[in-house]
Amino acid sequence: MVSLVVDGLRAARHDVRWVRDTNPSDPDHDLLELATRERRTLITYDTDYGELVRLRGMPAPYGVLLFRIHDDVPDEVEAQFIIDSVKAWDEWPPGVWTIQIRHSE
Repeated sequence: MVSLVVDGLRAARHDVRWVRDTNPSDPDHDLLELATRERRTLITYDTDYGELVRLRGMPAPYGVLLFRIHDDVPDEVEAQFIIDSVKAWDEWPPGVWTIQIRHSE
């Protein structure tokens, strides 16, 4: 499913750095530092990033999109929801953190 999102974002001409291609074994704090250094929006299902910033005082990246999507949502619908969220994200100011939730088709 994630490859559908990556392919869709790249097709929409977004500069995507996919952790699986470049840093699959890096710990979360290293990925957070990389996103911050490169001024990237972090797209994740992992709530640990908020904890790293709040509890450890790590610098926050350019932005974070945290997704909580119900298991029953088909992969294609989930991927399109994420891609559409990123398109809307382009209009938001830097530094915003948000949770995007999708419950059903």
